Amino acid sequence: FGHLEIEYLSYEYALVDLSTERADQTSTFVGGGVAQPVGGNVALHLTVLYNLSYDSNDRLAPYDSPWVYRAGVSVGF
Repeated sequence: FGHLEIEYLSYEYALVDLSTERADQTSTFVGGGVAQPVGGNVALHLTVLYNLSYDSNDRLAPYDSPWVYRAGVSVGF
């Protein structure tokens, strides 16, 4: 399956004096994955996404890499 996601993330980071500040960032992810049914209405999902908004020069970025890996389980009712 294909995947497109827009994420708004508000996060906290530590300063040199150990105090904290908040920042926010909007990111666009594209990628794809596989879904494997495991019985009934249950499926396992593996997804690989690439962050199009990633900036390796941004020291305060919430992600260390433009690649994001996800795994999950879905249950239908």
